[in-house]
Amino acid sequence: MTTKRDWKAYNEHLIQRGEILLDIECLKGWQDELRKMNEKKQGRKFTFSDSLILFLGTLKASFCLGYREGEGVARSISKLTDIPVPTYSTVNRRLTRLEVDLSQLPFDGKPIILAVDASGLQGRPP
Repeated sequence: MTTKRDWKAYNEHLIQRGEILLDIECLKGWQDELRKMNEKKQGRKFTFSDSLILFLGTLKASFCLGYREGEGVARSISKLTDIPVPTYSTVNRRLTRLEVDLSQLPFDGKPIILAVDASGLQGRPP
């Protein structure tokens, strides 16, 4: 005897596997950050904040995206927010020059708990 598949539940399960939840709170205040970055700067002013470049770099590393694919993600996010969209070459250039200060992390000597759910994700080798 065969069991009947619940196609509605099966389809919903497949759809949920493709959901990506992004916390874009780190991008709030990008205009203030950009203003501070450009204070007393000589030459051409920055157009994109370091937090935006770092956010896109994190997405690139997390999901094994190419720079052009990352630009596509940035375009999608810009439809939801007011952030500007850097080109893939800008992200590449800025990521190589970006100095990440890990001292800003709230580390108080206790172990850091990191949970990652990568079920359903298929990465490609770097």
